Amino acid sequence: MRRFGMSSVCAVLCAGALALSASGDPGTAEPAEIPRTMLDASDEKVVLDLLHSAGFTTEVTRSDNGAAEIKVDDGEIRFWIFFQACSKGPDTCEVITFSSGYDLNWTNLEDVVNAWNQSRYTKAYIDDENDPFIEFSINMLHGVTRENFVDTLGWFMLEVEEFENLIGWGQSAETSQPI
Repeated sequence: MRRFGMSSVCAVLCAGALALSASGDPGTAEPAEIPRTMLDASDEKVVLDLLHSAGFTTEVTRSDNGAAEIKVDDGEIRFWIFFQACSKGPDTCEVITFSSGYDLNWTNLEDVVNAWNQSRYTKAYIDDENDPFIEFSINMLHGVTRENFVDTLGWFMLEVEEFENLIGWGQSAETSQPI
């Protein structure tokens, strides 16, 4: 099982964030009033560029309302980024949710999920097929700094790793697939 600290995750992602914020003409304004050092959920390309610069592979699909749903993979951890609260269309999203789900053949997940939710930033739940998920939502209205977004993504990835260890992901011979 991979072990990485917050500093290594942030080092890779922060380098990408700084490269993106330093690129281009400093006099060029971003759409709306979000400064170049900030990002929001109105344009998934900015998030995709940040992920690609950090070495992630991505696949973009669209929800029924046209908002981006990004499948993210770093070779060991897979998760989704959902653009949400898009009341006026896909370029008006206000929330980004990181989500990771697991197709497991395991019973009695309720105790694990309840214990997890008492002390974590991410929240776990069990879907209607008895599969565990963890999620973390970010209010992106009026923007967040790139550094804050990168740090939040790093925290999410650490919690994914800890959750996977807790549920025994990849530690048994049973067939399990990330959702």
